[in-house]
Amino acid sequence: MGSINIGAITNANGDYLLRGVPAGAVVLRVSRIGYEPARVSVTVADNAEAVANATLSRAAARLEDVVTTATGDVSRRSLGNVVATVNADSLAKTAPVQSIQDVLQARTAGVQVIQGQGVIGGSPKIRIRGNSSLSLTNEPLIVVDGIRFDGGGEQGNTSGITINRLSTLDPETIESLDIIKGPSAAALYGTAAANGVIVVKTKRGSTGAPRWTTFAEGGISQIPATYPANFRSFGRNLVNGVPTAAPVQCTITNASLKTCVIDSLSVYNPWTAAETNPFANGVSGNVGLQVSGGTEAVKYFVSVDRNGDSGPYKMPDFEVDRITKIRGTAPREEQITPNHLRQTSVRDCL
Repeated sequence: MGSINIGAITNANGDYLLRGVPAGAVVLRVSRIGYEPARVSVTVADNAEAVANATLSRAAARLEDVVTTATGDVSRRSLGNVVATVNADSLAKTAPVQSIQDVLQARTAGVQVIQGQGVIGGSPKIRIRGNSSLSLTNEPLIVVDGIRFDGGGEQGNTSGITINRLSTLDPETIESLDIIKGPSAAALYGTAAANGVIVVKTKRGSTGAPRWTTFAEGGISQIPATYPANFRSFGRNLVNGVPTAAPVQCTITNASLKTCVIDSLSVYNPWTAAETNPFANGVSGNVGLQVSGGTEAVKYFVSVDRNGDSGPYKMPDFEVDRITKIRGTAPREEQITPNHLRQTSVRDCL
């Protein structure tokens, strides 16, 4: 037997009346805009009345997305181009985030973060829809809270390491990132945005009692590579097939030509020897504190972050002792750990 749908509209008090309801088990569905729908089961007797009451709970309304562009905050629905948005707060709850590059990595289509330098303080390259030039920079334009941010890659003073100033921003202070791609980026920001635009929106204070947030993390930085050792063969020259008394270095080539005979082998690896090994497990740590709150008249947000990493490179103890003996004083920290990083970020907003 097919189902029968009977409907009615309630009055202001929620009273309603359904006529012609067949006898038997009936499912009553009640709905109202702004409330979660409810279902009530009731049994109706033949030629009798039945009473069914329902209570609805308010539904949580999802606000319309707003995108920040060069022309101000625009409703996503009315925006004529596609803008990818990454919410840093929700991401940090499920994935380790140590830099803004971690927020962008594999989060949206068309955005590529190229790792490659492998040193502390070095910045990866950010590409939106690939490279657009063979000779000019391919880094996207960075806009932080409506202000153009110099985030282009540049060479370090002595190390030759490419540094992207976007890496200096504390990811804990970022609320969201909007990525604008293609011609729409140039239409909004001009030719400087030919490589795309990353619009960064930082956190702001909100009304209410002070809300404190603390975070801390630690780890190690290392180079887990292996390096082959160097071998050197020694032996004696052959004169008329008779080995001489003086030891010489006998290469495999000379041994195959029968000009010498190999009788010993030495091995040395400068990457693992205690006197020359430049690698060591570096200790890294990051601690921070945030507070936000305020009233309708004044809102505040203050953040302090301290990041430190000694890096995977270290002057061997043998060399430290040698320099200390010659100078009379120990080498400076930047000489013992030339790849160390010390960064303090302070931000306040009213």
